[in-house]
Amino acid sequence: MRAHPEQQQTASLSPCGLSARGEYGEDDMAARFTEGQDVLARWSDGLFYLGTITKIDRDKQRCFVVFEDRSKSWVLWNDIQTGKMSTFQAYIYSFNNPERM
Repeated sequence: MRAHPEQQQTASLSPCGLSARGEYGEDDMAARFTEGQDVLARWSDGLFYLGTITKIDRDKQRCFVVFEDRSKSWVLWNDIQTGKMSTFQAYIYSFNNPERM
């Protein structure tokens, strides 16, 4: 896997507004994800990056995520955060991605 480019924005996570691990049962976990959903997903470097779910594998409890730099990877449900971004995260995201706003 290739590393994310330097300009890739990492997202700092706060407990407010994000789904916590272990908070959901297996059925509830599956219901959290939909194709086309924007999420924060953990990359191989351990950091979370913005990406979009394109496939969901319920048997293996993972989602196929396409990241902003077009990297692609299967990510386990426990390594995916959903929910609202903070105002600061939204500002940083819009500053780095004016074409998507």
